Amino acid sequence: MAGLFRKTFFAGLVLLLAFLVAADEPPAYLRANDQAQAHANNPAGWTVNDLKTVTGPGDGNTWRNAGAEVLVRAFTNPQYYNLTTKKNQNLFPSALWVTTGDELPNWYQDPANGVNASNISLKTAELHGLPTSSLSQYNAIVEIWVDPAKVVRPTRDPNIQAQPTKLPDEAGFAAKPAYMSNADYAAYKTWYEANITSSYGDPDPNKRYPWTQLGYTYDWGSGNDDLASIRGLSEFVVLGTKAGVTSALETYAVYSIQSYLYQYGGFSTGNFNITGSCDTVWAGTNFQLAGNQITIGTNGSVQGGEGIYVYSNGYTVTNNGTISGPTSGKYYDASLAGTSVYFRDGGTFVNNASGSMYGDSIAIGGSATTANPINITNYGYITADQSAISTGSGDDSLSIENGGVVRGDVNMGAGNDTVRIKNGGQFTSIIDKSAKTASTINSETITLDNGSILGLELNGSGLLQAGDSMLIANGTVINGNFTSIPEISPLLYFSTSVTGGNTLMLTVGRNSYSSVAGNQDSRLRGIGSALDVIVSNPSADMESILSSIDSLSSSASVADAVRQLTPMVHSSAPQVSFENSRMVFQQLSERSLTLAGEDTTNPPELLGGDGASGGVDRLPLKETEKNWRGYTIGSGSWGTQKSRDNVAGYNYNSWSAIVGAENKLCKDLLLGIAIAGGTTNIGIKDDGGSRSSIDSIRPITYTGLSLGNFHSELGAGYGYNQYDTKRKIVFGDVNRTAKSEHDGHEISGMLNAGYKFFLTDKLVLDPMAGLYASMLHETPFDEHDAGDADLKVSSRNSYSLKSQLGPRITYTFDVLENLQLKPEVTVRWLHEFLDNSYDSNASFRSGGPSFTYRGMDYDRDAFEFKPKLSCQLYKHVSIFAEYSLLASPNNVSHGVNLGLEATFNLEDILEYF
Repeated sequence: MAGLFRKTFFAGLVLLLAFLVAADEPPAYLRANDQAQAHANNPAGWTVNDLKTVTGPGDGNTWRNAGAEVLVRAFTNPQYYNLTTKKNQNLFPSALWVTTGDELPNWYQDPANGVNASNISLKTAELHGLPTSSLSQYNAIVEIWVDPAKVVRPTRDPNIQAQPTKLPDEAGFAAKPAYMSNADYAAYKTWYEANITSSYGDPDPNKRYPWTQLGYTYDWGSGNDDLASIRGLSEFVVLGTKAGVTSALETYAVYSIQSYLYQYGGFSTGNFNITGSCDTVWAGTNFQLAGNQITIGTNGSVQGGEGIYVYSNGYTVTNNGTISGPTSGKYYDASLAGTSVYFRDGGTFVNNASGSMYGDSIAIGGSATTANPINITNYGYITADQSAISTGSGDDSLSIENGGVVRGDVNMGAGNDTVRIKNGGQFTSIIDKSAKTASTINSETITLDNGSILGLELNGSGLLQAGDSMLIANGTVINGNFTSIPEISPLLYFSTSVTGGNTLMLTVGRNSYSSVAGNQDSRLRGIGSALDVIVSNPSADMESILSSIDSLSSSASVADAVRQLTPMVHSSAPQVSFENSRMVFQQLSERSLTLAGEDTTNPPELLGGDGASGGVDRLPLKETEKNWRGYTIGSGSWGTQKSRDNVAGYNYNSWSAIVGAENKLCKDLLLGIAIAGGTTNIGIKDDGGSRSSIDSIRPITYTGLSLGNFHSELGAGYGYNQYDTKRKIVFGDVNRTAKSEHDGHEISGMLNAGYKFFLTDKLVLDPMAGLYASMLHETPFDEHDAGDADLKVSSRNSYSLKSQLGPRITYTFDVLENLQLKPEVTVRWLHEFLDNSYDSNASFRSGGPSFTYRGMDYDRDAFEFKPKLSCQLYKHVSIFAEYSLLASPNNVSHGVNLGLEATFNLEDILEYF
């Protein structure tokens, strides 16, 4: 029992899943099935009295043979219909549903129905009451000649010559029409009853059909349920062998569904004027009896389907728009897939100036014979992935006119073919750098007029060497030569020569990296010379790098790529290191300047004093603290360095902290020690966005001396820097990051001196002069992770000696008892006496000579403006905010320092522990 339950359960589950998988028809279609059956059961209000009738010539239908055959149209699978092997046949299926007259084409042309190429298939299915699943096979309109006696109306009255006299809710059938045989009438009645079951009775609602039985199709696409909305076309049926009826058919025309919109010159002419999008065009005697023109307008396109299939000779295809691939097999011939326009038996193709073809394996192809050649005239653009043109054994011809371009192989096949490139016409050959081959023209006769152009494109990752030679054209006779070859790379140049009168060869020449890149940027001559040595025998990876450079189209882009191979990103390290060091020394100098004069026992002279004591007034004295005290300072800054002379600038942000201690050895002398640590992040303004960071630690000792109004500050220290750099290399097909880590050792010092003028007891003018000196040694290092683009960089010593001269003005506000504000402004002129550019010596890790890269020429002179606001909150806590502007002819840098200073009695702390 349990086993039976399981079997029943799983069988039900399988049926449910099958139903869910199949439930893919739109709700509107499923509703139409229900509505159509309901209308058939109760037709009141759903009947019409103006259905199409078929009576004979003059009835609005199309006739031939003195009324013996009428033309009908079917939306169906075109595989079973053509004008050659399947032109005349007896209908095999049970029924073929058709329309008569011009009802269908007129419905397409009515603007109210909104039919276009993108929706014609779905709208046709909706109009005919077909499910969307039918679109997997139904993709054509077929026009057929048939004996009208074999046509029935799918109602209970099969008479096509009058309106139905029997409704579907009535029993039985109307009397047999006089023109109908007894056998056909009997077969019709049997088919009719069976069709009721198949249309309404399938267990799967998705497989049912909205058959009205009222003589018109159920149009389920309108979204409304009223009669005017659901009434489609007058429908008819031709019964076939499976229904017991022999119906002889003759195929008159076959149209791919989208191309049916673009007929011109009347219906069934076989001519097309494609003014919008279209996926497939079938033309020629296999599809239409007449026709000789296919035109693609300037806004027209053929794409997304089979392309254009011209079955027979005599057609001219004129393209003013776009024909693109990829395309599928043509009319069930998979071997023709990948050819945008295929001429089976010759024809003419004209690609006008606005016309373009691309995206397929072959743009224009065919299998024409000698009697019916393919003649191509191109004023526009033709290209393909394999061959732009590939024809058969006919005496085919190609003419590339002024302004026309054919890109890729041209294979004219056997026969007495001709290719002519006229003045202003261009053949573009694609060079495979790896294989060292090029796209070729193969034709019996090739004529290159004066003014003809050979365009070139580079493809692949190989490296072309001077003297490499490639075939460009091959024929029995080559007349003339290309007049010009436009430059495609500043590193490569090309020439052509005819050999033996029947081959045209392309020869490669090279310009040096040092000249091409060096003429753009003199700093690149060194690495250019190194690359000139390497290019003759590069490693496989370096070959791919140089190949990408060769593919660049301008000297500027070549220079930019070569520049990315230099150690340019490392050239900022000394400048940033020196500036970080100078700022730390400057902070300590300003601190010792303040603290050294706190306990002055000789009050400063006031300018404009009372004169009784030589112009001397007295300032309040502070009690001397004769012990060690500690402090901490934190600060941050950020700024930017402009690019200059093709050397990338950078943005930076720097964060640091200082911990120190100091002692007033006497009232005029301060001694301090400090440790400064910080990190700086640098974003290089190169194409790839290279980055660098510097982690630093600096132990420093300093002293401050105050003699009356005179003061001086001296500091010296060692700095250890860790550099971490990611050099981005991004050009062409290259996208890599060269990573490196190295150390820097720095010896630095600063000496400042000034004289304070107390303009009032609160306002002080302090002219100052000073020198900052530093030596930085960077250790050698090897980059990694960038393959053969990695560099081996030598050690480097850099030096700085910078003067600073200018006044500081301060003013002190006593706001509250424990709150004091001190605004100040410092203005300085800075001058660098030593290095203002930092060279890097390097070589590629993969080999080759070393070279030197000269870094940016930094401005020697700069103006510094620093407003600062200090706030003494309590005796031992102060904060400050400082803005700095550093300006020079080629640099403007901004910085903001935010400091927190907490002083404490070191002896108290030591005593606590």
